[in-house]
Amino acid sequence: LMRDASFYDEQLDYTYREQRIGQVTVLPGTEEAGHGTEEALMASLHSKTRNCIRKGMKSGISVRKSTSEDDMRQLLDLHDRGMKAIGGRAKDWAVFKTIRDVFCPGRDYTLYIGERGGETVAALLLLYWNHTVEYFVPASLDECRIYQPMSLLIYRAMADAIVQGYRNWNWGGTWLSQSGVYQFKRRWGSEDLPYFYYTKVSNRQILHLDEETILAEYPNVFVCPFGQLKGSRSA
Repeated sequence: LMRDASFYDEQLDYTYREQRIGQVTVLPGTEEAGHGTEEALMASLHSKTRNCIRKGMKSGISVRKSTSEDDMRQLLDLHDRGMKAIGGRAKDWAVFKTIRDVFCPGRDYTLYIGERGGETVAALLLLYWNHTVEYFVPASLDECRIYQPMSLLIYRAMADAIVQGYRNWNWGGTWLSQSGVYQFKRRWGSEDLPYFYYTKVSNRQILHLDEETILAEYPNVFVCPFGQLKGSRSA
């Protein structure tokens, strides 16, 4: 949340710098919301987002919180399908299992489930710390996105967070090329907080590896910008 990005440029000895756009929504406080938390939240959102939320409500989407392992596995299944559809890398079950084993539901994390006609069509896993909600894993059934289940889940979760005293909703990082994702988060009242990955390459031989090898050898670790690899498709 620090606004002075130049601090890192001045203090770090790095080889490459890769930019992301951090997006954070400052939630209305309880004093602003009064007894109309959902009304205050709705008023702070873009008209297109409000329409998406209303569509979720009218489409028969029900929202509930869950602590069950079955629902967490449902989230993983939706997440895995979604990431494969865009050529991304899904999180392993070990991540979700560790959250269940180590964290306290309702305090450290909450799992929201969206259902339609008895079927799970969306799930949202949030983490909580120090007045901040982390938008950690959202996932929807592709053929049901037209009903806007995720918009309704986010709206309900934001309203709950306001009541609990949370002030920041952290959407995480967005690539500069992800204009659609950026606009989606922007319409939830987010502000831009650009940040960077700073990489120090000690052995330049790693730049001769291909993307697949790096992803296999260093799973879930940012090694270097793929655009710097020799012959990279991202170059």
